[in-house]
Amino acid sequence: MIGEGKPENQNHAVIFTRGETIQAIDMNQSGYFEEALKMRNLLQEFRIHPTATIVGFREHIFTGELSSLASYMALQEGCFVTLTQRVLSDPLHIRQHYGHPDVFDKIFAMSTGGVSKASKGINLSEDIFAGYTALIRGGSVTMKECCAERKLSEARARSTRRTRDAPPAQVRASGQGSRRGHAADL
Repeated sequence: MIGEGKPENQNHAVIFTRGETIQAIDMNQSGYFEEALKMRNLLQEFRIHPTATIVGFREHIFTGELSSLASYMALQEGCFVTLTQRVLSDPLHIRQHYGHPDVFDKIFAMSTGGVSKASKGINLSEDIFAGYTALIRGGSVTMKECCAERKLSEARARSTRRTRDAPPAQVRASGQGSRRGHAADL
């Protein structure tokens, strides 16, 4: 393999897309139907701001209701993704491409090296380099609040792996052996 897997796959898939814009999302994201109806409003940003090459929007962490840890993780990600990105976009005007679920101007992306930088070992956070490329080559990055993308955030409170200091699994009274690996036993 020449480059990293995810960015290479994203850049390779660009040639198979149709239309004037591209949205690359992770496999832990999906869209709501009602939010898809708003996509037309979001795409108007490319007409309102002719130099816009990347238009970002917020994420909704829908796993925040599963546990207190998941709620904390959703709040933490909401602070970074939503609040920080808002401030970076306006009033500072220095927002970069954070990753997902931003929409790209396809022609600009294809003519400037793709949506991700796939240099193995050099560009460790491949997503932000699309924002750097956009700004260096005369484009701009903006963010709008009209849409939201659904995101699954992994949060676990317990592990099913045993540690060295953990007591051995208990033997049932009926003599059937141990119940190893069950979350209830840990």
